[in-house]
Amino acid sequence: MNLRHSIGLLIVLTPLLSIGQVTIDNTLTVEELVNNFLLGDGVSATNITFNGAPGDQVNVQVGLFQGMSDVVGFDEGIVMATADVSFTIGNEGPTVTPVTDDPDLLQISSQPTMNDCAIIEFDFVVNSDSVKFNYVFASNEYPNYTCSQFNDAFGFFLSGPGINGPFSDNAINIALIPGTEIPVAINTVNSGVPTGGPPENCAAVNPNWEEDSQYFVNNESPSPEDFVIPGLTTTLAALGQIQCGGQYHIKLAIGDAIDTAFDSAVFL
Repeated sequence: MNLRHSIGLLIVLTPLLSIGQVTIDNTLTVEELVNNFLLGDGVSATNITFNGAPGDQVNVQVGLFQGMSDVVGFDEGIVMATADVSFTIGNEGPTVTPVTDDPDLLQISSQPTMNDCAIIEFDFVVNSDSVKFNYVFASNEYPNYTCSQFNDAFGFFLSGPGINGPFSDNAINIALIPGTEIPVAINTVNSGVPTGGPPENCAAVNPNWEEDSQYFVNNESPSPEDFVIPGLTTTLAALGQIQCGGQYHIKLAIGDAIDTAFDSAVFL
């Protein structure tokens, strides 16, 4: 990980990373994380991959978080990040192997480059007519780069029978600001105050960006026992309508826009 204008400290990590209440375990395989901590009872995933590699491997860009948090509204789940996930509790792990320029994240971010992407994909079948996932998007880009070119983004892409969207495999993005079709990113959900560029940059991607600051949580003075990311969304819901019994595909993706500094994460 490179830092835009700061100096980092490299810390040797143990398998279970903990600061007080919140712990992060980045030693589980992606398959274990998806099947045991992301999906509900009776639902299993197949063809699980992470950044195109088989899901039976461990990758430090995805892990398990547990513990009561004042800023993340659920106590257990998976975390994906544009760096080693331990950065969310104040540790710095090894530099990640870069995966760049995912076309779907580029479309959401409206920027020419996307770095350090973390992408989980899998197929699933469920006996229901809808899917729902709770998530929190968080970033070190907050608060200093609101309305800038550093528009880190998260996408929850759903494809399959009856879906015809603008993303890869005709997918739709269901990680949206509530009641809108606007994707979740630095310049669409923030404090409502421009800090890294002119307000027109935020207004161009979300005309209601100031009002939608209601979905933003300022965490610039975090508890030492909690996640230390300075800005997050409130707990949001990704909702999708599906055909009962159909096979669908999910792609979860997050990336750093423009550079590799000031990482972002999503809690699911």
